[in-house]
Amino acid sequence: VIIFSEGTRSPDGRLGQFKAEAMVLAIKAGVPVVPVAIVGTHQALPKGKLLVRPGRVEIRVGAPIATSDYTVKQKQELAERLQGKVAELLGE
Repeated sequence: VIIFSEGTRSPDGRLGQFKAEAMVLAIKAGVPVVPVAIVGTHQALPKGKLLVRPGRVEIRVGAPIATSDYTVKQKQELAERLQGKVAELLGE
């Protein structure tokens, strides 16, 4: 299952804040979350545009993060950790 934790695309292509509620499913299922950064999509398909522009899109995959140490009450902590890992993959 892929969940885009920001909930939307940003107008400027920069990483937005992750929504903690997106972490609940993984915590309850006891499955790891995998940080994934998609680079180049803002240039290829900016928010609000319908036509895809030619360009290069790169997918960077990080190491899985175990959720077994988190409770639903710690969803914000997990969201912040995941966001940090995605930011690292983006070079931010």
